[in-house]
Amino acid sequence: MSAIPMGKVVPNKDGKPCSICQEPIAREMIGIHMDGTIIWWDEGHNARPINDGRCCKFCNDNVVIQQRILMISKDKNYDYNK
Repeated sequence: MSAIPMGKVVPNKDGKPCSICQEPIAREMIGIHMDGTIIWWDEGHNARPINDGRCCKFCNDNVVIQQRILMISKDKNYDYNK
């Protein structure tokens, strides 16, 4: 069995659409079960504070996280879980 890096992302044309870019949310490898089967996650990431939906890894890394950092840096008491 070849090594597959954790966090590997594979296209999922049937995935739910990202609530930000509308592209299908890819599957991400999150682990390997004791029997050797790969465990995948295809529910995306929490898109708050951009919206209340789920987003793809690209939008999470490049839009959501950036917005959270900006909000925290402007207001130390801001609760982005509102």
